[in-house]
Amino acid sequence: MADARTEKQKVKEITDRLEEGLKELFEGEKYKSYLNTMSKFHNYSANNIQLIEMQCPDATYVAGYKAWQRNFERHVNKGERGIRILAPAPYKIKEEQEKIDPVTNEPVLDRDGMPVMEEVEIKIPAFRVVTVFDYSQTDGKELPGLGVNELHGNVERYQDFMEALSRVSPVPIRYEGMEGDRKGYFIDLNHPIAIKGGMSETQTAKTGVHEVAHAKLHAKEVEQETGIAKDRETKEVEAESIAYTVCQHFGIDTSDYSFGYIAGWSSGKEMPELKSSLDTIRRTSSELIKGIEAQLLEIEKERAAEQVQEDMIVLVANTDRSEYDLLSVKGMERTEIFRLLSAMNDDDRQSVEAYLERAGAWVTLLANERSEEVGEYHLDYAYDTDTHEITDFKALQEEREKANIPIEYGDVIVRISTPDSGEYETIKITEMQSEVANVLYAIPFLQENEWNGNVLDYLQERGLEFVPIMRSGGINDGYPQFYDFDVDMIAWEVHTASELPAMMQAEQLINRMEFHRSAYDTDERNLIMNHAYKLDDMYKTTSLAHSLAEQKDNLPLLLETIKAAEEEIDALPDGMLGLSQMHEYGYSWDEMLPLKKDRASELFGEEVSVYQLHADGSETLVEDKAALQGHDGLFGVEKGDWSAYLEYQSMKQELEDSEPNREAQLLYGNESKFGIYQLKDTEETRDIRFMNMDYLEKEGIPVSRENYMLVYTGELKEGMSLEDIYTKFNIDHPADFTGHSLSVSDVVVLHQDGENTSHYVDSVGYREIPEFTKELSVSAEVSAEKAPVMEETAEISEGAAAENTAAEPDNDKVSYYVIEDLSTWAENSPDKSRLERFDSLPEAVAKFAEYRGKDMEEKPDMARATFGFNVNGSEFDLIHVRNHENCLSLDFTHSRAAGESRRFMDDLQILSDEVGFDKVRVHREMSPEEIKDFVKQRFEYQLKSSGIDDISLYMDRFDALYGQGKMEHLMPTANQKHIVEDVPFMEWENPYIDTSSHTTDRAETELAFRLADRYISIQEASEGYDYTIYDMDYRELDGGVYDNPDITIRQALDEIVKDLKEPTHRSELEGSIRTDDELIPIDYDGLMEKAEQAAKEHLEERIRTEVPEAVESKVIADFKAKTEELFNGINGQTQEDIELNVYAYLQSKIDEYGMDIELVDMAVSGSRCRGLEGAGSDLDVVVEYRGGENEDALFNAFNEDGFKIGGVKVDINPITEGKTGTLGEYLLGVEAYLEEKRAAMQEKGAEQIQEEKQTVVTLTVAECGEFHNFGEYHENIAGVEEAIAIFNRIPPERMNGIPSIGINIHTEGTQSYEDTQMDIISGRIADLEILDYVPDITDNPKAVEVIAELIDKLPDIEVRGSLEKWQAAFLAAEIDQLSYDYDTYQYDHTVEDREAQIANITEDIRSGNTGYLNDFLNALISDSIREGMTDIFGKGTELDDSEGVQTARKAKELLDRLAEYKPLAKVEELEECNYNMIDNVLNNEKPKEEKQTGRVSIKEKLAEKKAVIEQRDKAEREVPEKGTEKKSEREI
Repeated sequence: MADARTEKQKVKEITDRLEEGLKELFEGEKYKSYLNTMSKFHNYSANNIQLIEMQCPDATYVAGYKAWQRNFERHVNKGERGIRILAPAPYKIKEEQEKIDPVTNEPVLDRDGMPVMEEVEIKIPAFRVVTVFDYSQTDGKELPGLGVNELHGNVERYQDFMEALSRVSPVPIRYEGMEGDRKGYFIDLNHPIAIKGGMSETQTAKTGVHEVAHAKLHAKEVEQETGIAKDRETKEVEAESIAYTVCQHFGIDTSDYSFGYIAGWSSGKEMPELKSSLDTIRRTSSELIKGIEAQLLEIEKERAAEQVQEDMIVLVANTDRSEYDLLSVKGMERTEIFRLLSAMNDDDRQSVEAYLERAGAWVTLLANERSEEVGEYHLDYAYDTDTHEITDFKALQEEREKANIPIEYGDVIVRISTPDSGEYETIKITEMQSEVANVLYAIPFLQENEWNGNVLDYLQERGLEFVPIMRSGGINDGYPQFYDFDVDMIAWEVHTASELPAMMQAEQLINRMEFHRSAYDTDERNLIMNHAYKLDDMYKTTSLAHSLAEQKDNLPLLLETIKAAEEEIDALPDGMLGLSQMHEYGYSWDEMLPLKKDRASELFGEEVSVYQLHADGSETLVEDKAALQGHDGLFGVEKGDWSAYLEYQSMKQELEDSEPNREAQLLYGNESKFGIYQLKDTEETRDIRFMNMDYLEKEGIPVSRENYMLVYTGELKEGMSLEDIYTKFNIDHPADFTGHSLSVSDVVVLHQDGENTSHYVDSVGYREIPEFTKELSVSAEVSAEKAPVMEETAEISEGAAAENTAAEPDNDKVSYYVIEDLSTWAENSPDKSRLERFDSLPEAVAKFAEYRGKDMEEKPDMARATFGFNVNGSEFDLIHVRNHENCLSLDFTHSRAAGESRRFMDDLQILSDEVGFDKVRVHREMSPEEIKDFVKQRFEYQLKSSGIDDISLYMDRFDALYGQGKMEHLMPTANQKHIVEDVPFMEWENPYIDTSSHTTDRAETELAFRLADRYISIQEASEGYDYTIYDMDYRELDGGVYDNPDITIRQALDEIVKDLKEPTHRSELEGSIRTDDELIPIDYDGLMEKAEQAAKEHLEERIRTEVPEAVESKVIADFKAKTEELFNGINGQTQEDIELNVYAYLQSKIDEYGMDIELVDMAVSGSRCRGLEGAGSDLDVVVEYRGGENEDALFNAFNEDGFKIGGVKVDINPITEGKTGTLGEYLLGVEAYLEEKRAAMQEKGAEQIQEEKQTVVTLTVAECGEFHNFGEYHENIAGVEEAIAIFNRIPPERMNGIPSIGINIHTEGTQSYEDTQMDIISGRIADLEILDYVPDITDNPKAVEVIAELIDKLPDIEVRGSLEKWQAAFLAAEIDQLSYDYDTYQYDHTVEDREAQIANITEDIRSGNTGYLNDFLNALISDSIREGMTDIFGKGTELDDSEGVQTARKAKELLDRLAEYKPLAKVEELEECNYNMIDNVLNNEKPKEEKQTGRVSIKEKLAEKKAVIEQRDKAEREVPEKGTEKKSEREI
């Protein structure tokens, strides 16, 4: 007998069994043991949980290092990196507060009525960083579990089941090796699901369903769409419950695993996570079960079709498949069929079946468009009769398989892209990789006769074989992009991945390595990205990426690689900054490491040389804090200085950690401490180790300090006894304690209250040993004598690190070295020259001269004989002999020790005089001309390498291509732009060596300095020296000419400064200058530039305050300039032309009326001046005048003729300063208004674009409204009648639930899962009240119209709620929009809140208060028809094109809809009154009440509009009096 239960019932039964099984588990002993253990774990705060997830996303149970040992009998594995979280560390302070009476809660007062104060202790919350470790980082005793046992056993049709599961999964499923207990994971919808390989079939199937459930319910994209973020407990309970339910349905029992797993993730035996998610679990389980069953059936069909099919299946059809023939072709090979189809002519295409039979094939017609039923077949070919295209399905499958092969190291990836359309194709080239670059770079220079314009065809012609791996809209579309070369078909350029920033290159590298395979986990991906960012060396990063991918099977080697990469990153001085950022900043010297300001300040404070880095590639040594704080760019430290600093820090730490130092702190420190001494591991101590005091006394062996070493020191806390120390160092060792547990023969030394005592650990208790204490004192004194020596060593190291120690004459240590031939060092020759050191300069010079005079083998540009210095620990080369010339090396300029050593500078002068320098090796950046030459050489080389015989044609076009920016891919890198060259010594700008014997000093002609809060500039003038003094805002305070040309510029400056420091009468000029202030040199040109800018701003300020007319002129000029830019000319006339025409017209009107006025200025204003006009917009001109005439009178006079320019009516608005204001003042308001209008139009445009997205409203019918997948479900139903017919056909006897009709709204351009879908009718009830909560439906007029039609055609159903309020809202919105479109200017000035306006109209429509709306629409129709007639007869406009006629039609449509609308209140009234209706007259209808609306908007506009109409009608009958019409027309 068949199972009569529905799938819904089956799923419910399975989930009920799940709840019952979990209940039994919670009531057992195993759960009590589990709770007992779990109670020992700390409950972490939300912030700490977030910190744990960030550092270790897979963490389960975490505890401290000691907690694992003490509470769980487990230990942390060696080498594990801890998880850093925050632990409370509150501290207490005492402060005085008012004493409060506990009864009255009022302050307690003393006799004088003053509050009594008391000292209270307050706890201040604070936190410290602590380290915890996850369960996976520990080993030892297993934690009690809840029976989560590995599943074993096989699954029936296992391969088919997993294939079906992969087909219903939102993302692909792959298998990989995993460490530990992890079974699988899901990241997001951009990554495949990963399942651990090698597990049993049962475990694999369950894990697969578990991860697919995660993908369907818990992906970030799903959470963002639903707006529901679930905690991890709920996610795991849902996923495992679904896995259990689905597996049980298919006969796979997972209870041994699932029950314990779900219980472990539940927060208690009440199982809130499970119960709150039961609906989700059941619904998702049902979806998966149906999906898997459907796919299993599909797999069976496919297998049967493959077994039956032996012949070739060819589909001959037109493009839309409305006409087709499905043919079975036998007796012919695949290739022959393809050849025949390709060779058909028009006659053959008349009957492909007959054509193939003529060619010898046996052809059978299987089906065509008239066939009622068609079997299932696997197509071999498809022939399109419209386009004649042949699709080879087998070839497509083979192409897909080839495309999905992972990328190998040597493969070259080329992307051919069309950025404008987003189309692309990416190919993989596996052979002739070395030729790819030359072939690609030649493409932009190909002539039309050299190729057909198809890159792929061209590559094939050049012999390159490739495999397509990605294509827009085709294979692997959507995969993360990567390429080696990108051929831009729009810009006609070839780019390489190496041109991209380091981070993008690293991202592409990861995408390349993970193409159709899993290569890295999240930490490894982050490591690769960080490595690229920090080091900016893609060669190293690429090597790292390949190592990480290839070392998965060798865990120790993998960990070593990761550690080495992390150490390389951590070696940088500033963890917040990478070399890539420094290079992007513009600085590229390889010997400099980047710093941010905070880190630079720290190192500068430790006397390390730091530099300001500049975007032009130069650097400046930071001399003081002011220079450091004043620089907003990057800073740097030289690699040599940084290495020396690290070495110094290491030595310093070693010194601090040395036993004598720690012992001195123990014995003589200010704090109470204890120390533990243990016997050294020597031959002498072996016999006394662990021996008690009685044995030592018996044998006469003293407890001697020389046999002991200090292994630990710690704080001696108040109340801590010797026994406490013994217990601690046997049971709870501190993490930094390296000795053995405290035992017999150890010595504990206590330092408290300034006294030291020594205690021998005996068999029972301790024995005090005073002699040991005396020996300690002697030892400490010896250490104290050694301390100065050690400190001196540290100071020397510090000098080597920072090169920052001032070199006093008595400790200025300089030595010399000479190398016979430095080139042997570069060649790593076995005959490498040795480095010879000298303390005497003459000896070193003599040796250098000896080596320089030797005959040596020619080695052009190689450094040969070398002379170098060691200055206070800083070592550098000074002279290299190159090409028989002495070349000065500038390495000494980067050494602060050299710069501050008087002896070195003296020696440098001696070497210059006695040895001499021929050249200087300098570093500089390429000039623009050199860059162009460099690119030209590379271009020429590439052309020659590509095998082109005659390159002259291409070279002739070089200048044009370079100027167009087409050579970006050949531009030098930052390093290549850095040039090293030898310049003649006498041409070098030399600030270090006196060369007076060779040339005279260059005289200074201009200087600039800062003195306290003043700036001073001085320059040479014909009669002396011109000087100026500025304040801190660079404004000139004083200046003049120091008229003594016989003194130097420096002497003149000294005199000026002296007057400032010692003035006869102190004034504002001297500011805060004092006699001990020093001059700080600054850049002269920079000061002049800032002073000039300050003077300009000062002048503008004076103009604004002293000459308001200038401000007025500037406002008008700026307004007109903007108009000139945005104005759309009228019949070719510009703004200036229009002003001239209006001026001439106004002069004629002034003469006509004999007005006593003067025109001051005019400007085009209104919407046209900013390009915001509509089709029928007037041209507004505002005119400022002087005179006694009234503005209103002038308005009527100027506009009475209907003056037009180019067919556009001109509205002239006269203004005068006495009333409206000046033209400049008026234009400021116009500008503000136009800006608001522009913003409103942009907002409206954006809304229109959104609204223009077409929405498609369809209907759905479901047999079961609760679960649509139970029973029949029909969707995409176009009409209401069809939906009702389907709804009525559902047989009541087999209903799975209550049938429903729903509505579906799809927006074009979106995915189907983004649709809005909701059931409207359920059974015989239409619930419209719920629509209040679904604005996506009620905001859509088409949807509301469909719902109304649906309810209208089902009169027997019960309707809860009504649609009328939304119908009224739509009608109100359209009326409001018409009002806005008709007269936008008046609308903006009368309606402040548009939403409130629409709400008010809606309320009036619903209440039947629509009289004023009818009047408004009727008036609008009349007015618009009149305007339309004017357009038709005046301008010759077609009737349908007339704007007035179109407005009238819209108003008539709204008037009809308003008349058809039946308010809800009226319907109810009709129901009450209908019993007394005679001849369609309501005899007992309630009397109408006048409704007081108190609104502005349309009613007021109606009144104004009616007044205008009446006035116009009147004007047609009689001549208006002058000055009577202006107000109404101007307001309109």
